[in-house]
Amino acid sequence: EQDDHMESCPFDSNFASEYTEASKKKKPEVGMRVNVNINSFNTVGGVITKAKAPAKSGKNKGLSMITIKYDDGVTEDTPFPDPDIQLAPPGCPPIVIENDTLTEIKGKPVQTVSANSPLEAWGKTLLSLGLIDEIMLEDALKALQVSRDEGFNEAKD
Repeated sequence: EQDDHMESCPFDSNFASEYTEASKKKKPEVGMRVNVNINSFNTVGGVITKAKAPAKSGKNKGLSMITIKYDDGVTEDTPFPDPDIQLAPPGCPPIVIENDTLTEIKGKPVQTVSANSPLEAWGKTLLSLGLIDEIMLEDALKALQVSRDEGFNEAKD
């Protein structure tokens, strides 16, 4: 059974640029969820608790001032639009992140892995499910690296 709220949450990478563009065109409203890029690797969620109309003059002309209460309880006042702030579509559930690891989505526990590549993440997932062991994963990653090195050297020649 699929939850209706997931249909409105564009997590497919093919839609990422459309989502970002649509987010820039939206007007921030109180109660709207946001995703804020902290740096190249970390994003935090929050909710808009205050939203002022865009300034009509001055150095902030055209910018709205919003107050964001992040999921960890920290509050920040910031101008919008901002390239690091994306407005989440209505219905997107909050996520719970502990120690930089996603642990819960809409009250349901989830398990995550961290890796340097999608292939390594897939291997770690199989490992955590008990479908492969550490030796198989290590051998597969070594074989992949050897193949990459051979292909790179062949291309150089």
